[in-house]
Amino acid sequence: MRKPDKVSAEEKRKREKLGKALKQLRKKRNLSLRQVAEPIGIVASQLMMLESGANVPSPRVYNELVKLLEPSVSQRKSWDKHYSELRGTPPPDVCEIVMATEGMNDALRLLEGVSLTPEQLQELKETLLRFRPPDKGGSECDRPK
Repeated sequence: MRKPDKVSAEEKRKREKLGKALKQLRKKRNLSLRQVAEPIGIVASQLMMLESGANVPSPRVYNELVKLLEPSVSQRKSWDKHYSELRGTPPPDVCEIVMATEGMNDALRLLEGVSLTPEQLQELKETLLRFRPPDKGGSECDRPK
């Protein structure tokens, strides 16, 4: 049996932070470990390991947790940041968009070596919102005028 790899103190801190955020929202929603674990296809003990920071959710489990717990925009940004730092990859929903959109890899590579300013990032967001159908949600304040 393989021994688990050692986890750095920084990674442990990030795992615990993500786990704590998951647990806080689960409790805020008045859901038990089982009420969250079963619909997403894991057992309660696995969810407890995620909440304690012992494990990091797989892409599938992370997506399911987001759907079930419905974090706020700010919570989701924080979760995504920690998830991405721990997994070394964008959040699963972002990866799905890239995989489903032919040519997206090439389009994103145009930004290689570029560090966008906050203004440029806002302009990019506004441009991307123009491609989104009106029935796809998003707050009106996110939409360009």
